[in-house]
Amino acid sequence: MIMILKVNLTLALVSNFNLWREYMNFYKIFVIIFILALLFSCTTPRELENPFDEKSTNYINLNNFADIVVPPNDTSYTVLKPNILFGYNKKKVDGYKIYFAEDENFTTNLETWEVTSFQGSIAKTTFEKANRIEKYYYWKYQIKWNGFYYNDHSKTSKFKIRNFNLVYPSSSVGNIKKLYYYKPDFEWENIQNNDGYVLQISQDTKFLDATTKTIDVSADYTKTYNANPRLKYRSEFSLAPDKSYYWRCRLKTEPDKWGYKLGSADVSSDEFKTVVITPLVSGIYQDDTNKQFRVYINPFDGDENKLQNSPRFDLQVSSDFDSGKIDIQINNISYTDINNIIYNIDYDSYKSILKKDGTTFYYVRIRASEQVEGIWYYSDWSIAYYSFKVADDW
Repeated sequence: MIMILKVNLTLALVSNFNLWREYMNFYKIFVIIFILALLFSCTTPRELENPFDEKSTNYINLNNFADIVVPPNDTSYTVLKPNILFGYNKKKVDGYKIYFAEDENFTTNLETWEVTSFQGSIAKTTFEKANRIEKYYYWKYQIKWNGFYYNDHSKTSKFKIRNFNLVYPSSSVGNIKKLYYYKPDFEWENIQNNDGYVLQISQDTKFLDATTKTIDVSADYTKTYNANPRLKYRSEFSLAPDKSYYWRCRLKTEPDKWGYKLGSADVSSDEFKTVVITPLVSGIYQDDTNKQFRVYINPFDGDENKLQNSPRFDLQVSSDFDSGKIDIQINNISYTDINNIIYNIDYDSYKSILKKDGTTFYYVRIRASEQVEGIWYYSDWSIAYYSFKVADDW
């Protein structure tokens, strides 16, 4: 009996050992698979952490570029990088690449930016200007995440490099002279530090024709707009109907760097039904007796005796026009005198608006309007040179 028990125990131990060895082999395989999976997960982003999965908390969104603006006083121009909005796992984003090309398929890559770090906000950089004015360009990006660039998530967008805006006719009233305003629209920094600029308009694309008009703008003009980077200069001259006009502009400090043929305008004979007028504030007089401010308006810069319609004037008062603040607006001031218009601002009517501290400057500007063949035309707002204060004893 004892021998039988010994034999059975020996057989059981041998059998269990075989089972244990099989279990250990299986465990080794499981451990190896687990280690391999762990290593694989460390080198390849998991699907749940895909930064381009909109359902993921780590989703990254890159907004498009704004319209890129050329500062003509530099060999490069300032652009906005994409605004990167990302979730909780931003530390895994190592940077990104941006590619620029003239064609949508990126057969010829112009430039590549490699950004190794960012703070998730709009940043500025430069992109060589060369001769790329008024052309469309394409850009795409690749995110670098966990050491890998994601090619399959590149997004392509199109932008246009622009320089000046050409506006004509700027504001037209009456039927006197064939005058138009050409207003290059500047968007560059520190223009007041330059010597000014030169604008040319011509019927000839090479600007060699006798019709070429050259407008010289001094730096003194630009200094009056230090608070506003978007500058406008108004110039008037006669144009012939049914002709195309081309224009270009350069800084005085860069005589060989013309923004060549930046725009064109077709002038039709129908547009000569109207004429530009330029009202100006010629002075402000403080009437202490009647507690009034008299605004003297010089209504026209032309042959006003030939006006067929009597214009009206809108008047604005502000302590800071640059910020868009308008304290007083008075519309439809009647035309009264062909040589001089006097409008009285009654302090009693606006004493709740105007500060009676004797220190705050208020500026005045005006614009003209007139109805021609059922259409209202408006001039530009005059430049607010003149100002007044409200005395404490008013």
